[in-house]
Amino acid sequence: MLNRLLFQRIDNSPLLIFRIFFGILISLECFGALITGWVKKNLVEPQFTFPFIDFEWLQNLTGPGMYFYFAIMGTLGITIAIGYKYRFSIVAFTLLWTAVYLMQKTAYNNHYYLLILIALFMCFFPAHKNYAIDARNSGTEPKFHVWLCQMDYRITASRRLRVCLGGKIIWRLARFWYD
Repeated sequence: MLNRLLFQRIDNSPLLIFRIFFGILISLECFGALITGWVKKNLVEPQFTFPFIDFEWLQNLTGPGMYFYFAIMGTLGITIAIGYKYRFSIVAFTLLWTAVYLMQKTAYNNHYYLLILIALFMCFFPAHKNYAIDARNSGTEPKFHVWLCQMDYRITASRRLRVCLGGKIIWRLARFWYD
């Protein structure tokens, strides 16, 4: 029963569509960071950086290094979208994005952490089996992959909802107390 429930082969077309949009969005994020000046403002210009604890050894690249770094990540996003060398591309992107996340916590954004989690999950999913430049096999996947994606989204959404509702309740109590 457990084998049928978790490892039943299902069509992976939704995962492939997600891979394509995910690749396009991360490439737009990386190239957009270059175009809008976010990389210059947060990673190139600061004289002192605030890395996460125990990651002090991970420093920003000097000179044009960070621009090349983000250009490489944007290019990896395109290769993820088209499915070319998917495993290498997604693992490389995950490592590079995680390094950027850990380099400078003054530019913290919780969506960057979510992007790390999604990219980490995508490292293990067969999103390159169909509709990819170098596709070789049929487009099926175990059912538990879908459940992992749904679980990740539900945990993130429930945490976000709890923070929003908690903030509103505290704000209402504070307004009530001081009015």
